[in-house]
Amino acid sequence: MQSARPGARLKKGARVSTIAAVQAGRSSKSSKRTGARSGSSSRVVSLPDPSRIQDLFLTRLEDLEKRVTSELTRPVQASGPLQEFALDVVRESWRLGTRAAGRVLRPRKLVTSVALALGASPTDDLGVDRRLAAATREVLRPLARVWLRTEAETTEALPAHGGVLVTLNRSAWPLPAEALVLWSVLAGQAGGRRDVYVLWDPEMLATPYLGDTLQRIGVVAATPENARLLLERGALVIGFPEGMAAREKTYERRYRLERFEDRYLVAAAHAAGARIVPGAVVGSEESYPVLGHLGNLPITPVFPLTGLFGLLPLPLRWRIRLAAPVEYARDRHDGHERGAGSEPHGLDDAVRARMQAMLGELIAERESILYG
Repeated sequence: MQSARPGARLKKGARVSTIAAVQAGRSSKSSKRTGARSGSSSRVVSLPDPSRIQDLFLTRLEDLEKRVTSELTRPVQASGPLQEFALDVVRESWRLGTRAAGRVLRPRKLVTSVALALGASPTDDLGVDRRLAAATREVLRPLARVWLRTEAETTEALPAHGGVLVTLNRSAWPLPAEALVLWSVLAGQAGGRRDVYVLWDPEMLATPYLGDTLQRIGVVAATPENARLLLERGALVIGFPEGMAAREKTYERRYRLERFEDRYLVAAAHAAGARIVPGAVVGSEESYPVLGHLGNLPITPVFPLTGLFGLLPLPLRWRIRLAAPVEYARDRHDGHERGAGSEPHGLDDAVRARMQAMLGELIAERESILYG
């Protein structure tokens, strides 16, 4: 028992010396800090340049992106098809996210690209920008195929040359949303080999900003002069002969053609020696089910209750059918086919009868409004 006490005393002494050393170290560190504080009080601290901070931040962010990208692109052994699909989704999401972040972090490049896309470019004498029109059709075509499942049927191919007037029915919706959808689809049917224009209500084309934008992409005011000019130039023109009379229709009168208010369309086609192709569309008038009017404002089940979302057509299937061109007497003049005199008697009634018959056929063939 007595032999153990000296060892215990030695351990206790070692502890005391260790504690003393730690305290001495702390006192030395505190004295250094005090000295540093006293020394720093006599110096003027200069703030770094903000541009250097931004450059440093961007550099470190790029390094982080490279590291994460290298990790994501590094081959990973997937345990099954589900994990492999998830990895591909993560990789593609990261690529898209880094591209979007790069554009946001470089606003000058983003603004430049947007300005170039929306900037003015040469237009023709009708104010149509062909480049913008082609880009708009490319955007609308997949939306029409996915959202509206639009399907076009033709008894024969659209004429590849010469003026062509395609007459279609329309809903009571005043905005040319359905006209743009039909324009993009029929332009694809024509194979992009010819100019395609849409004639719409002149008062809509007179609306500030909206009218200018519509005109730049190929929506032209429905006037006799514009119709004849385009057809004489050999363009494919989409017209709606019901005109403003169609805007008075409500849901219970859907697909019942009104008397052609824009009779000049058929007369212009005859005067220009153009082909007249009757057409019918089913699905568009249910996509915009106009229940009534509040002044000039149409009322649908979703508009104006849902605001801007009510401007979109309901996702119902659209079917378009085009018949063979209507035959009528044409004379040869200066190497071109020209209409002889005024419009042949009853030509517009013949076009209207063909359109109404096709509407009846399409309605009888479809099984439901939603699926066609």
